[in-house]
Amino acid sequence: MSLAQLTLRLHGKPGPLRPQIEALLQSHGEPLRWAITQASAAPDGSRELVIEAMVRRPSLLV
Repeated sequence: MSLAQLTLRLHGKPGPLRPQIEALLQSHGEPLRWAITQASAAPDGSRELVIEAMVRRPSLLV
């Protein structure tokens, strides 16, 4: 297994943000910790978030 530090941008949809964030992180590996480091309104009125995260990725070599 390896660890990866990520900086991701999420354009939030209406509704709760946590499930949206968790789905985004799961697509990159197993989230170990994450934090919203920036939030702003996008020009279309949606929410735009910057998320810093640490994820665990499975090793490609076994």
